[in-house]
Amino acid sequence: DEFCVLARRTAALIRELDPSSSILGTPMTGPLGVVTPGGIEALHASGALKQVDHPNGHLYLTDPRHYYYEFYKLLGAARRYHHPGSICITEMGSPDGGAYPWRSEGDLLASHAIKAYTIGTSLGVSMMNWYCLQDDSLEEQTGHPLNSEHFFGLLRPDNSWKPSAHAYRLFSRHCTQCEIRNDLLDVSGGLAARQLRATVYRRENGESTLVMWFEPMLRPWGRAHVKL
Repeated sequence: DEFCVLARRTAALIRELDPSSSILGTPMTGPLGVVTPGGIEALHASGALKQVDHPNGHLYLTDPRHYYYEFYKLLGAARRYHHPGSICITEMGSPDGGAYPWRSEGDLLASHAIKAYTIGTSLGVSMMNWYCLQDDSLEEQTGHPLNSEHFFGLLRPDNSWKPSAHAYRLFSRHCTQCEIRNDLLDVSGGLAARQLRATVYRRENGESTLVMWFEPMLRPWGRAHVKL
C-alpha cells in the first residue's frame, strides 16, 4: 500500500512540474509473471497509474508462448480501469547461462527474441526494451558461473554476436516503423490452423515482412498447410 501511495504521488508531482512529460508507470511484475496480477491490479486500483501515459511491465519468461498470457494480464487490467494508454515493457529478456530456470541458449534464444517482439507488437504493445546489450565481463562469468545476471546480453563479453543479436537486428530492420496488416491473412481450418502464429508488417513503400511459426500444444503431431 505504501509503495502504491509513493508511485501515485511521484507521478502526480512529475505531471505538476512538467505537464507535457511522458510518464511510464512503475512496473509491478516479476520473473515468470508470478506477481503480475495482484501487483498491476493494486497500482490501478490505488490510482497510481491515472497520471501516467503508459502502464508498464517487466517480463522474464521461460517460454515465448507465455508472453500472450502476461501481455493480456497487463492489457486486461488497463481495460478494466479504463486506462487509455498503450502498454510498455521496459525490461524483457532471457539469459543464456547461470542457474535461472528461464535461461535459453543459441537458436532457442534467437527464436525467443523474434517471438517476444512479434507477439507484443501484434497485441499493440508500443515499446519493448530488451535487457540487455552486452554480457558482463568474462571474469565475472567465470568467477560466478551460476549467476545468470552476468549472461543477459545480446553480445558476449568480447563483443561477438550471439544468435539472439542477429535475430534482434533482423526484426529491427524489417518489422519496425511498420503497420501491422493481418487483414491480409486468411487463416482457416481446425485446431492446427489456430495454432499457426502469423503477423504481417508493411511499410509505406509496400515492403512487407511475414513472421510465422507453428506452435502446436494440444496436438504436437498436428500440421498446418500454408499457401503464399
